[in-house]
Amino acid sequence: MAIAVSVTTGCQAPKKSSMEDARYSPPQPQAKQVATVAYLNEPAGFVLLEVSPGYEATPGNELVTIQGGNVQSTLKIAEHRRPPYVVADVTDTLPPVGSPVFELP
Repeated sequence: MAIAVSVTTGCQAPKKSSMEDARYSPPQPQAKQVATVAYLNEPAGFVLLEVSPGYEATPGNELVTIQGGNVQSTLKIAEHRRPPYVVADVTDTLPPVGSPVFELP
């Protein structure tokens, strides 16, 4: 009785790296918390922000509050300041007091 063995040594496709298998996408920049809403003046449309140590609040910069992964309100830093507090004008929805405030990348 004869046994036949077949061996193939043809070209094989190179194996994919684990990054290619997982459909790698580079990490996205994260929003950085820079302040907290300390006071809300609803009639005048501004908030007082307590700025985190080390953050330089530049007048004109836009910051946001985020809720449920979505931007809740947009704030624009005003000239008025008394560290660690700065005033920011609310450009759309009013954020509740205590909301974290973020700088987007």
